[in-house]
Amino acid sequence: MQACLKSIVPSFGKRNVIDLFGYTTKGIPGVDIIGLGKRGKVLKEKNNFITRSMQIQIPMRRYVLCFDDERLLELGNEEFKLLELPVLILFWSLAGVVPIKNLEDCICSGKFDVRGQITCIDPEEFNLLEHEKYKWITSKRMESEDYHILPIEDLLEASFQTSTPLMYSSSAISTPVSRASISS
Repeated sequence: MQACLKSIVPSFGKRNVIDLFGYTTKGIPGVDIIGLGKRGKVLKEKNNFITRSMQIQIPMRRYVLCFDDERLLELGNEEFKLLELPVLILFWSLAGVVPIKNLEDCICSGKFDVRGQITCIDPEEFNLLEHEKYKWITSKRMESEDYHILPIEDLLEASFQTSTPLMYSSSAISTPVSRASISS
């Protein structure tokens, strides 16, 4: 299986659209993140930790997630963190956890912490109307006439089988919710 997803990262005074792509094989099970240097290992372990702490079952396969943009190595810490959520969504999609197989027309930007608090970026902050044809994976609270929103709450609800507590936040909103209560 293979998939790709776009992310937007503000850096150096611009909004950079970054392509993420990944695939799975029947090779030795594990996760590889290519193109992020040393930061890729921390991101991989953070994904593994959040997946295990939420008791999400991942099929035993080899998952390869790739970035094809050398500018990523120059990102500051805050800009880099905006890649966390797209990497998690891509990983979970490849593993069959997130019920979306085709992410090619999606954009996602955001971060999460090890307690499960997710922070999405509002597409309006980027003011990129040339990307209005894409579906933004973000909070349903960030409705827009210019952008098609694919609520992350819906993706998460469809993904979870138990009601382990999960924190969700967007912009200035931070609300504790359970997996079973996330809805659109």
